[in-house]
Amino acid sequence: AGAAAPAADGPTGISMDEVKKHNTKEDAWIVLNGDVIDVTKWIPIHPGGEQAITAYLGQDASDEWNMIHKAGTVEKNLVQEGGNGPVLKGKLGGAAPAVGGGGAAAAPTGLTLDEVGKHNKESDLWVVVNGKAYDVTKWTQVHPGGVQAITAYAGKDATDEWNC
Repeated sequence: AGAAAPAADGPTGISMDEVKKHNTKEDAWIVLNGDVIDVTKWIPIHPGGEQAITAYLGQDASDEWNMIHKAGTVEKNLVQEGGNGPVLKGKLGGAAPAVGGGGAAAAPTGLTLDEVGKHNKESDLWVVVNGKAYDVTKWTQVHPGGVQAITAYAGKDATDEWNC
């Protein structure tokens, strides 16, 4: 009596294939940390300018987003459908596997600072912020603070600078 239905029978979220279809300024979706967000009406009023968003339409912009926005920024700006701002459409389907699914314990998957340190050139640039490593190579040339603001922390921990 009452066994739960398999997850495959329930809603699975919005597919990345669906997100990819919304890649124009007139119909613009992005993925941020597993959430699918319609940014169509946010583009012309985005404080960082249109290019900061339009470069990632129909894509997962999480890495770039997390490099320049503090936690809670998107939630603070979300509006209801039809409003003049970003609208949460739903979760990305299959974005995160269940944690602790039984069987053998998972091996650690984190990177060492030595590994991040190998990515210290403008053409291959990683930084660490708040314990997470980010590949910011594509972001370097369009960073509002200029190339030097990022390359100064190439292959290093930029947490103190980021959090100040």
